[in-house]
Amino acid sequence: MPHLRLSPVLLAVLLACQTAPADPAPAPAPPPDALPSDQWGPYAVGATTIERVDPRGKWMVLEVWYPASPAPDAVLEGYAGLNLSADAFRDPPWDERGAPYPVVAFSHGYGGIRFQSSYLTTWLASHGFVVVAPDHEHNTLLDLNSQYTTQVAAERPADVAAAIDIADAVLPGRLDLTDGYAMVGHSFGAWTALVVGGGRVDKDALLAWCAVNDDPGCGFFDTADLQELEDLEQAAPDPRAAVAVALAPGLAYSFGADGLSDNVPTLVQGGDRDGDMPYEREIRPVYEALPASAALVTLHDAAHFGFSDLCSALPLGGECAGAEEGYMEIPRVHALSRTLTTAWIRARWRGETGEEVFLDPEQVEAGGDADWEP
Repeated sequence: MPHLRLSPVLLAVLLACQTAPADPAPAPAPPPDALPSDQWGPYAVGATTIERVDPRGKWMVLEVWYPASPAPDAVLEGYAGLNLSADAFRDPPWDERGAPYPVVAFSHGYGGIRFQSSYLTTWLASHGFVVVAPDHEHNTLLDLNSQYTTQVAAERPADVAAAIDIADAVLPGRLDLTDGYAMVGHSFGAWTALVVGGGRVDKDALLAWCAVNDDPGCGFFDTADLQELEDLEQAAPDPRAAVAVALAPGLAYSFGADGLSDNVPTLVQGGDRDGDMPYEREIRPVYEALPASAALVTLHDAAHFGFSDLCSALPLGGECAGAEEGYMEIPRVHALSRTLTTAWIRARWRGETGEEVFLDPEQVEAGGDADWEP
């Protein structure tokens, strides 16, 4: 029987086809509802810091949290400049399975910092969101200067929009802005979220109100400096904002009678023992000025800093002592806040109807430590 003779080239091709291992199929991306909003999501979380000059010529520093694929020996890290929990991997590879990812912007409070509420930003990233948070210059824990407060207020909404643009440019193909983005903020950042989400600042109404009222928010601005207040009206919405969450907000009177009437669906969260933004004078009026698409969650015996991680880093006392001082425990504030925020964004923006269960008044009020008003 004659032997079949193969050319060396053909033989090499056949052997290669027989021995080369097939590329493993990538694991499918977790579906949007892989895990409900009251559980840590299906992704590991990475964090990175970006520094750039924006088109205004302003130096911007922002933190970005994202779905990640860390190495097996990677360790969780904290944040430079502040002793907060180590809760994200620093600069790991992205988990590309679900990219591009929908985007959430976060705005910190007066004297806060971009990573002040990582209890929430990491949680959102674990559920498949990219979270972008800028520092607001002259208004952070590290550079606070009250002389710039009105200028800061005027620039804050543009800071958010610029941060989104910078992140999208630096991380091409990673951010899905097709349907805009969700806006979240705490305290002064909640006011920022209200502006970004459609609020129209009314300088004259602010002046008139603060002339006869001593609400805490009035102290933010030098109402004698009319030129600075003129600058305040530069604060403008971003039409890309699709939904918002305002944590411990105030200054409803800075929007006049109807400046919040066209805002995107907004969830207001506030504690009824807030000493910085008193509930009846500052938080509730924000909800009452918003359109019918808004909702209000009142956390009983919660205060102001529970919507951040600052209690773990600063000697704030009072509410940070939790039940010992008659306040809601900070871990409970965090659990309620992140579940409600994530569910609001997923249900009212992403259309995940299964998340509505977490926004059901009976569900919210079942534990006895929160009330819901649609």
